[in-house]
Amino acid sequence: MGYEKSMAAAANAQTEKSIEDIFSYAARLLNGGASRSQIEVALSERGLAASSSAIVLDNLFRVKALKAAGLGDIITGGLWCLAGILITALTYAAASSESGGGTYFVAWGAVVFGGYQALRGSVRLAKCAIGGAR
Repeated sequence: MGYEKSMAAAANAQTEKSIEDIFSYAARLLNGGASRSQIEVALSERGLAASSSAIVLDNLFRVKALKAAGLGDIITGGLWCLAGILITALTYAAASSESGGGTYFVAWGAVVFGGYQALRGSVRLAKCAIGGAR
């Protein structure tokens, strides 16, 4: 019984390695600029069935879209946050330069919204990395 379990575990490990190799190969092609149809042809030349190729490509393109969305959220959120801090600092500087003091604007909404959006983008990117995405 122990021998059968170890053989099954070895076969499972080999299957996981093969799947990882297929995903890595397809990801390298995608990152190299190959189109979906070119990658499908390359995978079929390696003996992968069309339905399996479609699953691999769907996952790769989904991860690529998630990464792009995450990076976009980080950039947009960072800009909103920076704009809020800049508005606050500039209006404070203008108010403090007046002799009797002055009124300034704290753009806390932009800072909070931007920080949240940047954090959300970071979480999206982390999910891609944790999931073993390319």
